[in-house]
Amino acid sequence: MKVCLLGGGNVKAFAGETVGGAEKQQAMIIKGLKKYGIDVLVIDYELKESLILEGIPFYPAWHANQVKFKNKFRDLLVRIRKQDADVIYV
Repeated sequence: MKVCLLGGGNVKAFAGETVGGAEKQQAMIIKGLKKYGIDVLVIDYELKESLILEGIPFYPAWHANQVKFKNKFRDLLVRIRKQDADVIYV
């Protein structure tokens, strides 16, 4: 099973920076799913480049040069479709 999580601030939560409760909760969910052997990836709204933390791939939600909402939304949908995930958690 492949799970794709969408959100912002997940990278900061994994780095131990101060974040809100939602980001902490998502980080805990990601770590829990990974512990049970589920393939997890994260699409983060605040990320500029792809990276891997603790064996979990993090992808930016859209190209950094996109400023219009319509273009960002289109990029996000394309990135979600490319992941071929069984479950998407927002």
